[in-house]
Amino acid sequence: MRDLFEEVLSLQPHHAARATPAMQRRGALVRREIPDRLRARADALRARFGDFRGRLAVQGSDGRGAMKAHVPWVRLHNPELSPSAQAGWYVTYLFRPDGEGVSMCVSHGAARWDGRAFVPRPPEETARLMRWARARLAARAAALGFGRGVELDSPQLLARAYEKVAAFSKGYARGAVPSDEILFADAGDAAELLGRLYRAEELGRRP
Repeated sequence: MRDLFEEVLSLQPHHAARATPAMQRRGALVRREIPDRLRARADALRARFGDFRGRLAVQGSDGRGAMKAHVPWVRLHNPELSPSAQAGWYVTYLFRPDGEGVSMCVSHGAARWDGRAFVPRPPEETARLMRWARARLAARAAALGFGRGVELDSPQLLARAYEKVAAFSKGYARGAVPSDEILFADAGDAAELLGRLYRAEELGRRP
């Protein structure tokens, strides 16, 4: 998976809103090739959910319709508790617009689609979600090497919205993305954190 991450990062500086050859290749990586690598490890990742034994799905996106996103993403989620990227908790890989790195985040849906555009969640709602998740995961996330929040270094509205809903993250710099063994071990750690949030939701402890 390291080679695929590095290739996406190499394409990020060539972002265009339309489907240029670079963006078509990025789309194939994000929508198909990276998700396929993660699906191949689905059983091992699912085992890290802990007390929560729900299904695990993988989804990737590089934009909506003909518009290519500044921040493409790939996410791991439970389809019942997070039916779309706008709803619920999930683990997501966010690729920086400048191509300098990719971050694996424990995040919540950042925005709602109003039929014309994505509208970020209100600040008071995102703050409440982050307090709830961090109160439950802070010690374990720190023990697993996750930092608090994420920085995408972009003024773009949706990128800023992603930053506000990332409870914890672990970053990988371009040119120094670790081996597949480490990446999948880290993904398992993130799945454990996500499972703890899903279990809390199952027990009725929603924010």
